[in-house]
Amino acid sequence: MAKRLSKKWEGHSVSEATMREEDLIPAFISFLERARQDGVTLSRRTLSTIKEAKGLMNRYPDAFGRRGWKGLSGEAQEEAGYILQDLFDALDEIAPSNCYFGAHPGDGADFGFWWSSEWAY
Repeated sequence: MAKRLSKKWEGHSVSEATMREEDLIPAFISFLERARQDGVTLSRRTLSTIKEAKGLMNRYPDAFGRRGWKGLSGEAQEEAGYILQDLFDALDEIAPSNCYFGAHPGDGADFGFWWSSEWAY
C-alpha cells in the first residue's frame, strides 16, 4: 500500500472550479507526480494508471487543450472515464489519515483531501 500524505495536506484542494475530465486528469497526474517527488510511495497500479493517462493525453492532445472533448470518440471518452476513476482511487489511497479524496462537501467542483465525517467534529 502507498505511503499516505502528511497532515499538511488535510483540507487541501487539488483541482477547483471544474468537473471536466479533460481538466481533472492532468491536474490529478500532476499532483500524484508531485507527491512521488515529495517521497510518497505510489503503488504499481497507480504508476500504471499515470502511464495510461499520459498515453491518452498524448494520443488526443486537442481533447486536453482548448477544444475539450469535441470530436473525441465515445470509446476514448469511456477510456478517460475509467482512467479518471482509477486516479480518484489512487489519490484516495494516499490521502492523509482520517481524510478521503473527493469533492468538497459544499462544492462539487472542488476536489481535494477532506476530513472523514467521523473525524470532522
